[in-house]
Amino acid sequence: MQIRKFTVGHIREAILAVKSEMGPDAVIMSIRTIKGKNGRAALEVTASKDTAQPAAAAELAATESRPVEAGAKALPFTGGGRPALSQEANLSRLIAELTALSGRLEEIQRNLNPENIAVRLENFAKGLDHLQALLDDANGGSVPPELAFEGALSAGYERLLKAGIAPVYAKELIELTSRQLSSRSLAPDVYGLEYLAAAVMDHIRTATPFAPGRDQQIHMIIGPTGVGKTTTIAKLAARQVFEMNRSVALLTVDTFRISAVDQLRTYARILNVPVEVCMSDADLAQAALKHADKDTLFIDTAGASPKDMRMMGELVKFHQTGIAMDVHLILAATTAAEDLRDIVDRYSALPIASLIVSKLDEANNFGNLYNLMQQTRIPCSYFTVGQNVPDDIEEATPERVADLLLDVAAQV
Repeated sequence: MQIRKFTVGHIREAILAVKSEMGPDAVIMSIRTIKGKNGRAALEVTASKDTAQPAAAAELAATESRPVEAGAKALPFTGGGRPALSQEANLSRLIAELTALSGRLEEIQRNLNPENIAVRLENFAKGLDHLQALLDDANGGSVPPELAFEGALSAGYERLLKAGIAPVYAKELIELTSRQLSSRSLAPDVYGLEYLAAAVMDHIRTATPFAPGRDQQIHMIIGPTGVGKTTTIAKLAARQVFEMNRSVALLTVDTFRISAVDQLRTYARILNVPVEVCMSDADLAQAALKHADKDTLFIDTAGASPKDMRMMGELVKFHQTGIAMDVHLILAATTAAEDLRDIVDRYSALPIASLIVSKLDEANNFGNLYNLMQQTRIPCSYFTVGQNVPDDIEEATPERVADLLLDVAAQV
């Protein structure tokens, strides 16, 4: 019989270690609390595996598929019709059940966390705003009768609707523009577009989280599959290296796709910066410590459906490593309005510092982005406009958003 001891911090680590190093037939014999190397409480787990009679085990497996011959001695059964379990098997099953209960208790504790409750309430309020926008949209695309404007302002309202802006926000912008023009006694036909663009810009929040001048910056880039996270990281890193003269390291926790790691390594080689592949949150913390001398760290993450709660849990775990980092959510400009809102809501388990909008060059309407900015109030930091690294990226500005919505440049 093979007997080994493992020192771990959590029962789930023990089960994984035992099964990984001793095989699926190993059983846990005992668990006791000891003082770990760092002075904290740890678990000492003793596990065993029967290696003395492999032939007997093979014979037992073979007999399971043969009918019991007359006079043969059957295995002992309990009253419930199941073979009697050994003490080790009972203990192993009990540990598995306790592990499941432990995971459930942790989930309940997370749900009862005041911060999580606040996030859910905020998302509920955002949902009400979104529902109101949908109800307003159901009124149709024409100018509501209560809006007493015509001419250039009416045309501006229609232009906003055509761009995809929800009627509730279009009405707000037109009314603001009308008040501004009236207070200055300006003709809408002459100044209408200019003041409408100014109203749009007043409602756009942008951020510059990647600007130089700060201490070490650590940026985690998250988002659904296919939005261009790895390529965007390469563009941002190139700006840091070539334009801001900052030292950079690239970290990735996206170990699900080999191609993603290879792609990041290729970019790292071109930029002449180090890259680290992190298999766990502990690896991520260690990599951040290793590159504490770098000005900026970028963390690439796995793309997944925001409905995949397991993957979302992994992202939260990586974020909770004790490292101070900013989280940036990448969204594709080609995504439908209702899907954009759903993605943001599901990723709101993480504190999103800014939005990065990709594939701007592939989109036709941009009103869905304006609607999202109004609903979430999350600032936008960058737009990507193509695949070329490092060129096809630009800082998000209110002027750029106004031009996307109103095509101001073409009207001048």
